[in-house]
Amino acid sequence: MLVVTSPDRYEKVLGDLREHGGRCCGKHRLKQAQRAFAHTAEYDAAIAGYLASTIAPRIAEEQQAAQELPETIAITLKLRQHLRYGENPHQHAALYCDAAGRGAGETLAGARQLHGKELSYINLLDADAALNCVNEFAKPAACIVKHATPCGAGVGSSIGEAFVRAYGGDPLAAFGGIVAFNMPLDLASAERIVEGQKFLEVIVAPGFAPEALELLKSRWKNVRLLECRTADQPIVEGQNRPDSREGIAIQSISGGFLVQQRDQVGLNEGDWRVVSQRRPTAEEMDDMRLAWLICKHVKSNAIVLAKAGASVGVGGGQVDRVGAARIAIEKAGDRAKLAAVASDAFFPFPDGPTLLLAAGVTAIIQPGGSVRDAETIAAVDAAGATMVLTGMRHFRH
Repeated sequence: MLVVTSPDRYEKVLGDLREHGGRCCGKHRLKQAQRAFAHTAEYDAAIAGYLASTIAPRIAEEQQAAQELPETIAITLKLRQHLRYGENPHQHAALYCDAAGRGAGETLAGARQLHGKELSYINLLDADAALNCVNEFAKPAACIVKHATPCGAGVGSSIGEAFVRAYGGDPLAAFGGIVAFNMPLDLASAERIVEGQKFLEVIVAPGFAPEALELLKSRWKNVRLLECRTADQPIVEGQNRPDSREGIAIQSISGGFLVQQRDQVGLNEGDWRVVSQRRPTAEEMDDMRLAWLICKHVKSNAIVLAKAGASVGVGGGQVDRVGAARIAIEKAGDRAKLAAVASDAFFPFPDGPTLLLAAGVTAIIQPGGSVRDAETIAAVDAAGATMVLTGMRHFRH
């Protein structure tokens, strides 16, 4: 007996029958058996997922289901495309998507490549990081990522202005970076992107005007242009759109998987507290909001300086917060003066804030919660600066 799960296989099956006189060879039967079990597994997973979603509301009050993770998670993935290579050229890699196609249209996994050479594993990781960052913003935004962490991000009155601000945040790091936008690219924006000696590996946007697409293709032969359409619902500032796994993040480790809710909290301003003697100005609050949302997407330990709609210094992925602050200050240079700074977790000592204040920072936003918060607040007050505590951290490993 031979089980055939798709009309796409009819020609192959008929060819095998003709070749073997009305019989199927053992190799072909084995392949078809594998496809049959994969198909039924996908079907069973869909039923289990439906039943879980039906049961969950009924027990929400008892178990606070919205805050709990499921007892079992059934994931069926389908190969979408082979990738150029993995993290290194000697590693094979591929992109798999939810076999049921849930949410693929509004995520990077469902993006359509319009131009450029094959994508690699790292290209997609960086593009996803950039896309997640720009999706925090309601106004035109751009984010440039290197090694899975933003090196520059900005907002503006247009996509072109947002890009200029993002690229100007750290031109050295932005060279060879991956950039994402939260709005379609028009010709004027594309002209800002191709100016000068810039080099970009990947450009992600919800759409490309025909003339903008042609300009980018002519400027860079190999740049990957990815069209990733946005979700139908409007963006809420500081709140990511839901993804295809309904807010669940899964990370593999040796012998198992780590599962957590995605960090979808952005501007929890209702919990923010001004703890300094001086209250922030409207401009400082805008800069702190921007720095806080960008900081959420920078690898921990994370320090982000922002001013006038753009990041001006980013220090991330460091083993100590003071080191991250030094890197951010060095990147910012003179732009640190009158800038706001965000820290993804509390400052355990006042040494980091002291460095930042000495560099000219006038506003600090951080979670708070250290036993030495009073010392940090005293340092801020002594410098005539202002500080806001959010009560929530945003570690990203």
